Amino acid sequence: MGAGAGGEPAEDAAADAAAADAAAGGAADVALDACLALGAPGALWDAVAPRFRAAGRPGPLLDRLLPAVRAGRLGALAPEVMQALAARCAAAGRPADVERCVLRLDLASLDFNQARVP
Repeated sequence: MGAGAGGEPAEDAAADAAAADAAAGGAADVALDACLALGAPGALWDAVAPRFRAAGRPGPLLDRLLPAVRAGRLGALAPEVMQALAARCAAAGRPADVERCVLRLDLASLDFNQARVP
């Protein structure tokens, strides 16, 4: 029997995954706020995003980028981050989220050579 409250291995695994996602979400909030407050949004792509990918949890960071872009807090995304965000939104059936995001981004920052619909 696992250590979770449910007692079943599948329930324990689901609870562990939910806890990891919640922790990653909190870390994503802190990282995003810190990088923007320090005026270093490039650190999101150079240091933060690779760590979330390496941990196998890029989703929480990607999910927090959309509201930051829509609020005007973030004006550019690295091409690989934009691709991952587009793929995530498409997989969730939310392509309109990507469209709204692109409309708020600095056009000079977009890499149209890498643009593709997943």
